[in-house]
Amino acid sequence: MKAVIDMLSFKIDDELTLRIMNERDAYDAFKEVDASRDYLATWLPWVNYTHSAEDYKKFIQFTRDEFAKESSFHFGIYNKNTFIGGFSLNKVNRTDNKVEFGYWLGKSHQKRGIITRVVSTMTDFVFNEWDVHRIEIHVCELNEPSRKVPERLGFSKEAVLCDAMRLDGRYHNLLIYGKLNPNHVNL
Repeated sequence: MKAVIDMLSFKIDDELTLRIMNERDAYDAFKEVDASRDYLATWLPWVNYTHSAEDYKKFIQFTRDEFAKESSFHFGIYNKNTFIGGFSLNKVNRTDNKVEFGYWLGKSHQKRGIITRVVSTMTDFVFNEWDVHRIEIHVCELNEPSRKVPERLGFSKEAVLCDAMRLDGRYHNLLIYGKLNPNHVNL
């Protein structure tokens, strides 16, 4: 994988941009999380620990450290400069040449194909620019909107991990979707 230390912003299309967040983004990000709190907390445990812009600022500081180590890359999703969600390249694994995608979107921005556009563009990017061999997306089995994204984009459902995700004190199955770089031949 090529180093991405200079990849601070990534244009998805005329409306959408991914940008590495800084502390000044904490208020807008928290505002989006707070406005969608009930919806997001259903699927994302970290929402219950995000009570203020200061909490989100601490998360941004953590993501900047991860960025510096090139172990994960967390972006804000911006629609014409308005923060609407997050996208991440998690668990960057150079040994096995794979990465895991993560994403969330505020409730008022759902059902417009935004995440599908982001995941499609970033799939092309990591396959073609980083020469990644494998992408994974992990999704709670009950989270139908998030499941539809990899299914729509040709990812294969490869595994069901029973009771592998804990939300609100209850365990849920976790689905693993995978996609291999079509430019690679497995030797």
